[in-house]
Amino acid sequence: MNNSNINRSDTYSGAERRPITLALSYQPPLGWDELLGFLAGRTIPGIEAVEGGKYLRTFNLLGEDGNYHQGWLSVANQPSTATLLVSVIFAQPDGHNGARKGARGDAEDSAEDGLVAEISFRLRHLFDLDCQPDRVAERLLPMNDLGPGFF
Repeated sequence: MNNSNINRSDTYSGAERRPITLALSYQPPLGWDELLGFLAGRTIPGIEAVEGGKYLRTFNLLGEDGNYHQGWLSVANQPSTATLLVSVIFAQPDGHNGARKGARGDAEDSAEDGLVAEISFRLRHLFDLDCQPDRVAERLLPMNDLGPGFF
């Protein structure tokens, strides 16, 4: 993802590897536009951005191998399948050829696989994907008895 609002580390050549794609499911409805609007007003310049209906972010996470792994991710809503489509790209350190498995060694690839699970967990939390909207509505609907427009 080449995005002028997202900074790349000086220690990387800019070469990117194939993205890892995740589909994070949720129970509709999801107020995607409202979530993006909320996040857009709170982005950290150079770290994250909201553009074209997507949430974009850099990351620098400590892997189980004891090394930091940098990269970029984008999140887009797929309402027809009730999923968020996530594209994760780990930065390619200088001197590596960009292939996913085998080019950098199984230990580093294994560490990145573990980080994909961590990224998935963090995004599920950020977008509250484990929420059950029907149960929330059931509990909050009585608030309308207090006055119009509460829920």
